[in-house]
Amino acid sequence: MLTLAREVAAIAAAPDPPRTRRDHALAKIAAAFSEDRELASLLLAAWHRARTDDALALALAWVREQLRASLQEILEAGARTGAIRKDPEPAVLAWVLLAGCEALLREAPGGGVAPTADVLRALARLTEA
Repeated sequence: MLTLAREVAAIAAAPDPPRTRRDHALAKIAAAFSEDRELASLLLAAWHRARTDDALALALAWVREQLRASLQEILEAGARTGAIRKDPEPAVLAWVLLAGCEALLREAPGGGVAPTADVLRALARLTEA
């Protein structure tokens, strides 16, 4: 999970246009949550254990916040250029994007009723100005 957070932070810091960075970050997070079944199983089990383990809950929350903050950084850059909507604000949109990616943990690899690629396109469109 830390590796994922570092990779997404690197995408956020890249010089690419904000929409490109948004799409790359979403794809990276979605791949980790939907295609890496080992990571998905570990995360689901960890979230369950975190209900009674405060240290684990804090660690998971910290990593999740790193992912959300990287998405927010990308969205803020896009809002400044007019490529990304400003309302709701980037912090809220980043939360929604991450929650959408986290929902993929519970789907079959590649997606359930809606293929993962379609889910990612819909999430991205939510952010466009």
